[in-house]
Amino acid sequence: MVKTIGLFTLVMSLSGCVTPYVSNQRWVNYSKSQSEVNADLYDCQYKAKMLAQASTSQYDNQGMAGAVFGGYQAGTIIAQETNNCMRSKGYNLQ
Repeated sequence: MVKTIGLFTLVMSLSGCVTPYVSNQRWVNYSKSQSEVNADLYDCQYKAKMLAQASTSQYDNQGMAGAVFGGYQAGTIIAQETNNCMRSKGYNLQ
C-alpha cells in the first residue's frame, strides 16, 4: 500500500497533476475575503481529491501502467471537480 501511494505521488508530481492550474490565474469572488477564498478552495480541493481517490482505486494493483493511468485520471478528476465546485460557489478564474 505504501509503495502504491509513493508511486502514485511520484507519477502525479511528474505529470503535473498535483496542481491542476499552472498559470497566474486565481479564483475571484469580489464579495469574499481572501481567507474565505482560501477556505473554499481548500474545501473544493479536498472533496475533489476524495472523489478522485475513490474513482481510481481500481488501478491500485495493476502495476506501473495502472499507476500512470490512475494518476492521470486522478489529476483530471481533481482539476474538473475543483473547477466545478468553485464555480458553484460563485467564483471565476481570472
